[in-house]
Amino acid sequence: MKNKKGSHVGMMLSFVIFITFIIFIIVTFDPIIRSKQNEKYLFGQLERALIEKFETDGDVLVVNIDLVVLEYESDYDDLKDDLKLPENVDFWFKFTDDDNSGVNVEPNQAIPDGTNVYVKDVFVLYKDAGMKGGFLTMKIW
Repeated sequence: MKNKKGSHVGMMLSFVIFITFIIFIIVTFDPIIRSKQNEKYLFGQLERALIEKFETDGDVLVVNIDLVVLEYESDYDDLKDDLKLPENVDFWFKFTDDDNSGVNVEPNQAIPDGTNVYVKDVFVLYKDAGMKGGFLTMKIW
């Protein structure tokens, strides 16, 4: 009679390969997941802070964007502090009204090559001799 004792080497090897694969997937995709969560947080923070800066009247903006543009161009670091953005994050914004004319702010510095740039458009209502709609476009990098 032959010995029927089995060896579990194959099963244990398969288990080790499976666990290694799971660890590889977690290590590979964790930075992507964290980046997406960080991006959502930063855009939420920037959107709320910019809209507060533009002065709100309920859910409607009172267009006061020129003051924010002036602050962006003259004192960018203080504006970043007011908006509660981290030191290592830069931003740019543009407000486009309903007739496609807009206030465009040029970034203070060039966006470095190889840097991820995230863009978000937000529809906003504003008062300007009546109710109008426009878009606030934001970039962070």
